[in-house]
Amino acid sequence: PEYWGERYRECAGKHQSPININVLRVKQVTLPDLVLVGFDDSIDDVHVTNNGHTGSDNL
Repeated sequence: PEYWGERYRECAGKHQSPININVLRVKQVTLPDLVLVGFDDSIDDVHVTNNGHTGSDNL
């Protein structure tokens, strides 16, 4: 909503896109644990690019 910047100062930026979540329709769910495979493995060749909005990597 347009008034979010008045209620929450951190939402008043020029590039903010707040999401209006209807808490009456939210469902609580149980999800399985997240398993990270190869997380501790080292990589030899990686290139990280900053496009001004997000980071991108090429493995």
